[in-house]
Amino acid sequence: MVIWLLFAVLTAVIVFVVLGPLSGQSTTADNAVESANITVYQDQLAEIDADLDRGVISAEEAQSARIEVSRKILQVADQAGVDRDSGKARAGAPTGGAKPPKQHLALILSGLIPVAAGLSYASVGAPQLPNQPHALRLQENLKTASAESLLARVEARLRTHPDDGRGWDVIAPFYYQARRYGESADAYRNAMRLLGESPSRMMGYVKAGIGANNGIVTEELRQITERLTKVVPDRAEPKFWLGLALEQDGNFAGAEKAYADLLASATDKDPWRSMVQGRLDGLTKKKAN
Repeated sequence: MVIWLLFAVLTAVIVFVVLGPLSGQSTTADNAVESANITVYQDQLAEIDADLDRGVISAEEAQSARIEVSRKILQVADQAGVDRDSGKARAGAPTGGAKPPKQHLALILSGLIPVAAGLSYASVGAPQLPNQPHALRLQENLKTASAESLLARVEARLRTHPDDGRGWDVIAPFYYQARRYGESADAYRNAMRLLGESPSRMMGYVKAGIGANNGIVTEELRQITERLTKVVPDRAEPKFWLGLALEQDGNFAGAEKAYADLLASATDKDPWRSMVQGRLDGLTKKKAN
């Protein structure tokens, strides 16, 4: 009994000391770490596709790797969704500008909290059992959860928090890998609206948009692609998309030049070389006829 009284006194003292200067803490650093992790995983998805195109890995290995990386992406998003509201302070959490509690309030709470905690533990506690921290339980749940289950959690969060830009940014490539191109394009669009344009989001949006439109490069996608050629001039995909847009518009001469220029800068190891050569050969046959 003495040990419990000692714990209660210590708790009261600590609560009184802490409540005085307590102020809200920004989650900016945590959000930056999570965003960096998500970016790394998204880059890994792109590397898997590149390895598959080069023939380094088989289709089965690529699919298995995609599922594992997608699982990690969704785990990060799921944890962020459980613990944070889009990088903002939790409801009721103190902010940096909040004033410290008054001395008498801190004194009252320092007495009430230990009493309430003791009564609660006395009624529902089980001191004879080993503890299992919530973080550990959450980690175990995430490890055993399927990718579909994690995806469902993120989707559920986005339904209630549609302005969570990081959530859209996370789920967009997962939709694309699942060939859900329309949903992927919508997710990339929301991510760009909330977080701003970036080369990876723009590339993802154009790819998903072309897939959702059955291979057609719409005017909106063409405009974004033109901006991409200035932002990432060394990437071949935007140049190919512009050539494809010209071909679809009936500007065969312009498309032929775009494909020829792209092939001139290609190497034998570039996986897209045969595809571009095929488009160029098709235009040559049209001219011959």
